Amino acid sequence: MRAYLEFAVARPHLYEAMFSMPSDLGFGTASAPEPLQRAFAAIHEVFPGPDHTRAEVAWATLHGLATLQMGGRQPESRVQSRLEHAHHILIQS
Repeated sequence: MRAYLEFAVARPHLYEAMFSMPSDLGFGTASAPEPLQRAFAAIHEVFPGPDHTRAEVAWATLHGLATLQMGGRQPESRVQSRLEHAHHILIQS
């Protein structure tokens, strides 16, 4: 989770192009390009479930944290605390 957030903050324009700009590329779908399938598989491995719902929620949580952090809308001093809290919530189910 930390690596995902660090990537987004270090490369905001690339992150935005990959995950925020309109595109016909899916993430976590069978029709997605191989690199996107591998990336989602890594999230699904950490947040497994009988379907992809848990992994999708984990990714959505990370995406929200990344987007808010990149926009300077959350204090830098609590990055670690937010990641730990999100992780705790996501692994409880």
